[in-house]
Amino acid sequence: MGSSVEDDGLYELVSPKYPLLPGQILTPDELGEFGDQAEASGWPGVKKKIKSFSTTDKVGVALADDKQRKKEEKKARDDEKRRMKEEEKAKSRQEKQDRRQRKKTNSTKSSGSLSQGLVGRELEEYVTDDSLVPPFLEMCINFIEEEGLTSEGLYRVPGNKGHVDLLMQKFEEDPTINPNDLEIPVNAIATALKTFFQELPTPLVPSADYEDLMEAASLGEQSARLVAIRDVVDRLPVVNKEVLKFFFIHLHKVSEHSKETSMDSNNLAKCFWPTILRPDFTSFETMAQASKILEEAVWLMIEHVDFLFFGSSEDMTTV
Repeated sequence: MGSSVEDDGLYELVSPKYPLLPGQILTPDELGEFGDQAEASGWPGVKKKIKSFSTTDKVGVALADDKQRKKEEKKARDDEKRRMKEEEKAKSRQEKQDRRQRKKTNSTKSSGSLSQGLVGRELEEYVTDDSLVPPFLEMCINFIEEEGLTSEGLYRVPGNKGHVDLLMQKFEEDPTINPNDLEIPVNAIATALKTFFQELPTPLVPSADYEDLMEAASLGEQSARLVAIRDVVDRLPVVNKEVLKFFFIHLHKVSEHSKETSMDSNNLAKCFWPTILRPDFTSFETMAQASKILEEAVWLMIEHVDFLFFGSSEDMTTV
């Protein structure tokens, strides 16, 4: 039993109370007009018309059917677009990881000076029972904040490569080492920190999130950009988000000493966005367009670290 909508009206499937005998034919009764014989509830039956459609009804049904068809077609197109987008992201992520791995392998072959046990691993491999932040990164930042917040050109002026290699070697031998005992300048510690990020196989902000970050940083209102960037940050892997938070709290602190270091949030963003994001541009035009947007995103993250990582609504009042 049931009903169906057809071109000329609404029909109800009618079935006899008892199964028909061999050779018996179900004929129309006096209850109304019947159409062709049909299957109803698994028995031979007929369709009983319970309403005839006017011309207006037919047009309405046709429009409704057309609207439903278009809705289903749109959904199918949207689903296909999402699927293709996910496939492109996955392919891009894999290709970039392969390139990073080849670059890392070639770097190892050409220069064996960097401590291979300390750099060049995924962030998750540095996690300890006590912290999600890699101990080497924590040591560098603590030292810089104790000794380097008055150092002019911090992070902009590179340190001596020999000092960087020595620091990494000694840290690998003894993670409790104090850089002061090695008499290594603060600029070498800062360079070692940058090197640590540069040697990560997967950037601190994974390449799969670049498109969303670009879109967020391109919004019109700055407050809207901040909210959208925070959404991107919240979707990062747990370890990446924790390290990003730790590092940007540090950069914000450095920017507060810009009178001594000459490194305000703008200069720090220029210095670090290629290290944190490491995009692969396909053309000079793409690089020129995207680099400005990504630099803006990093600048916002330094300036509004409280809002992005701690959800402080008070920080929005300065936007």
